Amino acid sequence: RVGYSKMLLGVYAYFIEHKQRNTLIWLPTDGDAENFMKTHVEPTIRDIPSLLALAPWYGKKHRDNTLTMKRFSNGRGFWCLGGK
Repeated sequence: RVGYSKMLLGVYAYFIEHKQRNTLIWLPTDGDAENFMKTHVEPTIRDIPSLLALAPWYGKKHRDNTLTMKRFSNGRGFWCLGGK
């Protein structure tokens, strides 16, 4: 492990907050994508105050908070999809 996924999440957080860009990450399978969203993306949103401020749905069941997509209050989205 070299921290590549954490580096990408930092870049994606920057794009969502500062550059106002939608982001997408592809993983080999749908299961990998769901696991990545649970184990990496959700803790990242929780631990970065500026991202948490853009996620009023965090910790709630909401249409903008799914295992494949997170839509933030600035209108930007993060998708995590699997190839199979």
